[in-house]
Amino acid sequence: MHSKLEGLFKSIIVNRTIFNSKMGDSLEAKIENIANCQRKLNMITADLERKKQQEEKPEKW
Repeated sequence: MHSKLEGLFKSIIVNRTIFNSKMGDSLEAKIENIANCQRKLNMITADLERKKQQEEKPEKW
């Protein structure tokens, strides 16, 4: 389930990045847009990994 959600989020972010990049953007703007996309993907991946680990090892009361 997590891999499906992760793939969905990644495709949404990548598609938004491509859509938001304009043909007239400078190279620096395109690089910054890609870097922002990569940071978002890394945050989503880390969050999903934490949630996965929490499900595998529930807290003991």
